[in-house]
Amino acid sequence: MKKISYIIILVAAIIMASCEQNIDVNNIQANKAEGEWVIKAYINGTNVFGSFPIRTYSTISGKDSLNINEYEGLFWDFNVKAAVTAENTFQTQHSVNAVSGKKIGIKVQNGRIINNDSIYMEVQFEDDETPYGITYQLAGHRTK
Repeated sequence: MKKISYIIILVAAIIMASCEQNIDVNNIQANKAEGEWVIKAYINGTNVFGSFPIRTYSTISGKDSLNINEYEGLFWDFNVKAAVTAENTFQTQHSVNAVSGKKIGIKVQNGRIINNDSIYMEVQFEDDETPYGITYQLAGHRTK
């Protein structure tokens, strides 16, 4: 009888162990940051550009960086890669715009996802009147 009890315990332990999942923390954070957003642009808290859509999605590696794509070109027409940190923030000191024919530098700072439904980032553009001279605060909410 004891032998059967030990077998049952052993089988139960194997089943429980097989149900455990290895969770890749980097992928979870990138997935929280992925989405479609409606954004407004501000300078020092003053709205300077109405609503426009952006998409955020994981890069090919899916672990340590995020693409930010203002795909309709309504505000600045940019697609840039930014590093994602463990705190679900993202930034880049200097990335090059991936939009064809627009190889300008872009800086993204203080990017973050707030409560999984809002996004905020500060962006500077090399081709602004004064290169990197204006910090645009981009803020908005998730649509998908």
